[in-house]
Amino acid sequence: MDFKRKEDRVGLGAKATLFIFFVLILAGSVVFARGYIQNSTAGRSIKTQAVKPASQARIALQEAPAKQPEPFRKIYTVQNGDSFFEILKANGVSGGEALAIVKKTRPVFNISRIKPGNDIQFIYSADGLNLTQIHYDVSDTERLVIRISEYRITAKKVDMDEAERISFQTDAAPASKDHSPAQERAGLSDRAQGDEQPAVEKQGNPLPGTHQIDIEIKKGQSLSDILTQIGVNRQEIALLIKSSKGVYNLASLRAGKSMSVWLSQDKPVRIRKLTYEINDTKYLDVSSTRDTFTAKTRKLEREVRYEAAQGRISSSLYESAVAAGVNPEIVIELTDIFAHDINFFSDVQPGDSYAVLYEKYYVKDRFKGCGRVMAARFTNQGKEHVAIYFENERRGIHGYFDEKGRPMKKMFLQAPLSYRRISSHFSKRRLHPISRVVRPHLGVDYAAPTGTPVCSLGQGKVVFKGWDHGFGNTIRIGHAGGYVTHYGHLSRFAKGLKVGERVDQGDTIGYVGSTGYSTGPHLDFRVSVGKKFINPLTMKNVTGPPLRGSLLANFKRVSALRLAMLESRSHEVAQAVPPSGKDPETKLAPKG
Repeated sequence: MDFKRKEDRVGLGAKATLFIFFVLILAGSVVFARGYIQNSTAGRSIKTQAVKPASQARIALQEAPAKQPEPFRKIYTVQNGDSFFEILKANGVSGGEALAIVKKTRPVFNISRIKPGNDIQFIYSADGLNLTQIHYDVSDTERLVIRISEYRITAKKVDMDEAERISFQTDAAPASKDHSPAQERAGLSDRAQGDEQPAVEKQGNPLPGTHQIDIEIKKGQSLSDILTQIGVNRQEIALLIKSSKGVYNLASLRAGKSMSVWLSQDKPVRIRKLTYEINDTKYLDVSSTRDTFTAKTRKLEREVRYEAAQGRISSSLYESAVAAGVNPEIVIELTDIFAHDINFFSDVQPGDSYAVLYEKYYVKDRFKGCGRVMAARFTNQGKEHVAIYFENERRGIHGYFDEKGRPMKKMFLQAPLSYRRISSHFSKRRLHPISRVVRPHLGVDYAAPTGTPVCSLGQGKVVFKGWDHGFGNTIRIGHAGGYVTHYGHLSRFAKGLKVGERVDQGDTIGYVGSTGYSTGPHLDFRVSVGKKFINPLTMKNVTGPPLRGSLLANFKRVSALRLAMLESRSHEVAQAVPPSGKDPETKLAPKG
């Protein structure tokens, strides 16, 4: 019994001891936990203060873009006699690309005005392989900036502040790569689509609540492709094409033409207005009206400006003038104007010089091509030739005249083809190369490759076409005054040419060959008057009547002004086309 009570007391004591021990452990745990929490909070606070700068540094490091490689720059100092075209070629630009750059630049700045001693800065990609920009300081306040990309070339004059900003952006912020090649081909901005406005969006938008996008049509592009890329849905595109079809079919667009689209700024994007350049004088104007579109054609006001260019020939007229930046079409027209007095295939020599004044067409300050040559001067082997364009609608007069009012166009051209050399001259006694018999050669043999076009020396009527014994394929043309021109040994005739058909001066009538009795490809060319053959190289060329009376007085006034413009060193003058047929020259004023 006592033993059992003792045992019970021992059990109670053990339990009490365990309970007290448990309480002590629990209390210690609470105290420890509270201290740990306080210390941990203080530690985190201290840690945060200590680490914060390092953390920010890491974030900044992560957000900062990798440093872009700097573009490669090259400075070229303009020398006496340098042309912009040759400078481009000397700095690694291909001939084709150089001509494209010249073409884009000339409407913005007359490149013949680059001054010796001034610098042209060429900016290439970091690897030096691709030319991206060209800078030239036009004045102390203005710089010419030419941008070159895979898709297009642009040129503009900017003030120096903007030029420095462009230069900084070139160094520090290369163009975004977020856009797609399709956007570039559409002529759109190099920014991503969305709420951002494209770079081509115009300031001074005529339609509030819209933004305007200008697009240059590329080869193979359709209206659907272009409008889809800028966010227009296909249903609206189909409605636009259908609504405009009665006025103009927008389903087929021409490469090189321009289009402007005004889009709503809300979502989904809607077309508020669209214009499309049909040609240089007309455009399509489409406007949204409720649930459809209304289309009309409108006239474009064309501005005519005059530009003068001068130069000296080093090789040929064509190569020298085109290298100096003159439009190739103008050079060809220049040769046509003087073709009656100068043989450009044999007479032109290095050192000869030219000056030309010609029209340039603009619509809304956008260059639309070159027009007519208005005045020209060509010095050939020391002899000066001058041509001035003059017209009088009431009298039906239009064409080129010399300084005395005599028409430049003569009855005959200097030569009927572009030839390599004269292989045989007009002679009363010549040893025939085949028969070896001395006989007269009453014409001139022009050696030229087979297939070289042969043109009519003057206006007339075809009196013979066919095979003429030893002359082979032959054409004879009758002209005023009893003149007949003979063209022998042709390889073939011009397509559709018939006996009795009238031809104009310069029309192609056949092609050089070696038919009949011939030792090689050449044209046997002869001229007869009545039944007598005369030497084509020495015959007197007949001209039309000169201007007289009031026409001559009016011509002299026009001539004096145009020749002064021709010799002007300012090169460029602006002129608005007058509404009447009156001569506009008295209203000319220097541009810039």
